[in-house]
Amino acid sequence: YKLLFFNNYEDTIYKLKNIIDATNCMFITYNNIFIDPYIHLVNNGYTSTKNNTPYLEKVSSLWDLLSPLYMKKTTYKIEDFMNIFNITKEEAFNIKITKLSTSGHLESIKIGNKIYSGEEFIKKLNLPSLDVTIIVNKDKIYFINRGIGNNLGLSIEGAKYLSSIGCNYLQILNYYF
Repeated sequence: YKLLFFNNYEDTIYKLKNIIDATNCMFITYNNIFIDPYIHLVNNGYTSTKNNTPYLEKVSSLWDLLSPLYMKKTTYKIEDFMNIFNITKEEAFNIKITKLSTSGHLESIKIGNKIYSGEEFIKKLNLPSLDVTIIVNKDKIYFINRGIGNNLGLSIEGAKYLSSIGCNYLQILNYYF
């Protein structure tokens, strides 16, 4: 958190502690069952759904697009990409996205002859989210990510915006869950 909230760390920690104290012993349920309260930092304008999790619906979170954390570009030299995936140069130029979610998130990708899940792929490259655009040229591969995290549940940047326009925590939680 010290790196993430470098400019206002003390203020942020103070607010977080107050939030924890104010909501002590409160729980979120769906049909009288405790939920997994997914949280992510910032998304691509929409939250995502998760199979068999009815309280995680796709909702608009366009204010996330205003966040300076919304977009990140990562660059790899072709040789480094080849080493990470243990592939040839020809295979490095043969990248194909094989499945996207309804929110446009990477679900699977084929590199050479191997298929990776979206999660495996972004983990190997240390990318911030599954919303990724890939640009390949002769020397480098560029990855442009929108959002940070899995886009499930509550967006911290979205919640911050909603709170700034007067929404209380119950309204925010009801919106995202």
